[in-house]
Amino acid sequence: MTRHFPSAVIFLLLAAVPSGVQAQREGPAVEYGVMVGASRYDLTGASSGASSGTGFTGTGFSMKAAITIPVVRRRVFLEPSLGFLSSSTAFGHHSSWMFPELTVQVQQVMGGISPYLGAGLGTGTAGLSGPAHWKFTLLGLGGVRVHLTGRWGVRGEVRLRSVDPWNGHTVDFGAGFTHSSF
Repeated sequence: MTRHFPSAVIFLLLAAVPSGVQAQREGPAVEYGVMVGASRYDLTGASSGASSGTGFTGTGFSMKAAITIPVVRRRVFLEPSLGFLSSSTAFGHHSSWMFPELTVQVQQVMGGISPYLGAGLGTGTAGLSGPAHWKFTLLGLGGVRVHLTGRWGVRGEVRLRSVDPWNGHTVDFGAGFTHSSF
């Protein structure tokens, strides 16, 4: 029996390698990501103290940091995120918005490419230096995750957000890098 022990260990190790690779592709993995891009916004009615006609519309810089947590294999995810939007009025008034949000996403894995759709809710506030005036947000999103190599990937996303429903809205276009932990 001792004579067959080394060959049995080698056989078990070789048998475990493909299943370990499959587990990394199909099993739970938390993904961390950062995306940057542009946001088209109309926050006239959602801005604190803004009245109709102030021109709080335009395109600004947007950024999002997120942690994507698998709930059902790698098909259904919860994603808490923190978004940022830099906006300004036609009259030069500048505002920064923060959006802590939570989404549920469903994705289809097709090799190294995984398109997804999601919906969620959260809150947002303008003016990071003064008192916070939190506004409820609803959102829908769609995008694609692309596995590059090892634990690294890229991601592109479109996020539709209703701020202080239905007094304002944003449409965020973002792209960035992701890192998975197995």
